[in-house]
Amino acid sequence: IKSFSKIFLPGIRLGYMVIPDSFTESMQTSKINTDIATSSLMQRALELYIREGYWKEHIAYQCKEYKSKYEIMKNIIENELLDKATYVDPKGGLYFYIKMKDKNLTSKELFYKLKKKNVYITPGVIFFKDSNRGDYFFRISFSEVSKEKIVKGIKIIKEELK
Repeated sequence: IKSFSKIFLPGIRLGYMVIPDSFTESMQTSKINTDIATSSLMQRALELYIREGYWKEHIAYQCKEYKSKYEIMKNIIENELLDKATYVDPKGGLYFYIKMKDKNLTSKELFYKLKKKNVYITPGVIFFKDSNRGDYFFRISFSEVSKEKIVKGIKIIKEELK
């Protein structure tokens, strides 16, 4: 199952599935029940975009851009945060998971402090069945933020972790 909306055009509501023949009928029924009329215009526009090679160009650009942002975030985390936190180096995706060393501040408390400074993290409590296990973890994203704001944001996070 793959959607084009996240990496191409939010709201386009087009995607595809590779499924065994035995699932075809039930998937067609599910499709009709959830989305009766997918836009023919959008389907044709996407098909042309792919056929003309623009999709490959778009993906190549996105990979280059995200790799650059990933490297900037990784470097600034290593240079600014390692005395206050550890991190998980992502093997994919657009997020770093950070574990705070100091237990005097929870990730929810950090979230509210950072929010006042327009820096947003996702508290770790939402990633655990037992929310207490996530008290000292948080997630940060490099997808929809400029390279300059990545550096500025990590420095603000460091200030709050002191």
